[in-house]
Amino acid sequence: MQLSSDADIKPRWGALMLLMLVYSVHSIDRTAFNVLLQPIGREFALSDGQIGLLAGFVYTIPFALAALPVAALADRVNRKRLLALLLFTWSLATLFARWAVNFPMLTGLRAIVGASEAGSPPTCLSLISDLFPPRLRPTAVSIFYIGAPIGVLVGSAIAGKVSSIWGWRWALMAIGLPGILLALILMVALRNPARHVESGGQGTELAPARRIVRWFIKPEIAMTVAAMVVASMVVLGVGAWASVLLIRERAVPIAEAGMGLGLVLGGGGIIGTLLGGLAARFQADGDDRRLLAIAGLAALAGTPCLAIALMSGSGTMTLIALVPYSILLSSYYGPAFGFCLNLAPSSVRARALAVIFILCNIVGGGLGPLSIGLLSDWLKGAGDPFPLTHALGLMVLLSALAGTLFMGAALQMRRVAHRGDTMPAE
Repeated sequence: MQLSSDADIKPRWGALMLLMLVYSVHSIDRTAFNVLLQPIGREFALSDGQIGLLAGFVYTIPFALAALPVAALADRVNRKRLLALLLFTWSLATLFARWAVNFPMLTGLRAIVGASEAGSPPTCLSLISDLFPPRLRPTAVSIFYIGAPIGVLVGSAIAGKVSSIWGWRWALMAIGLPGILLALILMVALRNPARHVESGGQGTELAPARRIVRWFIKPEIAMTVAAMVVASMVVLGVGAWASVLLIRERAVPIAEAGMGLGLVLGGGGIIGTLLGGLAARFQADGDDRRLLAIAGLAALAGTPCLAIALMSGSGTMTLIALVPYSILLSSYYGPAFGFCLNLAPSSVRARALAVIFILCNIVGGGLGPLSIGLLSDWLKGAGDPFPLTHALGLMVLLSALAGTLFMGAALQMRRVAHRGDTMPAE
């Protein structure tokens, strides 16, 4: 499958839709679990620190350990079969978690979910890079990332409703089964594209690890990745604790919290990801500097929206204020990851992306929820009547930092362009 013409690209949109569904299931199995943290914590008598650990490092440490080895496989083996195997494994682990009898057993199964989900995004993005030419990749990545808010929307609603009727164990069964069926569909319906290697550039004789390091130490890449990591701390930290905040400190029933967050974070995420993709296609139009500027402006604009959500005293007002936050913070995905896809060395693209996902997950997905939980425990011990609300205020500062870093990377790209430097793909 070669990227010969726009007409040749058209059939590949179907493959993109299938990859988007895989990422939806990825998001369902990861984020719907957060809706269940309050009843899980109550059953196992967990502190906020333990809940933050369960939502964060229990998932992200195995994710980080598995990401590079699985991504190395994705650079060498049949990616369709690998993706189907990973999907089947994490869905089965989610299903089996319903029978967890204690906290250690539940953490072990969540660790399996984290390890197997580690290879999904870099493998999918590697496939996308071979399905679409550079000018369409940011838009294709944005469409792919719509799968995440779709997963939040569907998973949160299902988890909240099923848990309110039958309990959190049946909710885990409900969110685990679809992935098993999709893995079978993937094996039949997805075509594995030929690997496309961009021409031009030097350094193909370097070892893969050295090529990756040489790419990451470029100032514009380092600043972009740092911005993505900080932004992930905000998105994953707020996503992990939003349901607990609504249930505990806003007195919202779990079914309403799940449905509300599904609509707000999921629906807002769909809109934001689409807007980010459209901006990447029509505003940036192949200009990598504009891609970074779009991501930076979105993060900066979303910062006051998050602050307003935390200052709102009622559950309804909190959800309303989270709508623009969700739209703006999710719109950075396509531009930022499209930027990285365009500039990553093609022969090690999956591994380079895996490093980014490791950083986003171990720092963002691990440290984000845990820091909120530990800060909440400390504030609670100090007599704060709303410890979780105030602990989440840390995310407001980090959102502003992410936007600043994106803008700094855009300025660095401008300096690179003025010097006449080139950034070869290989």
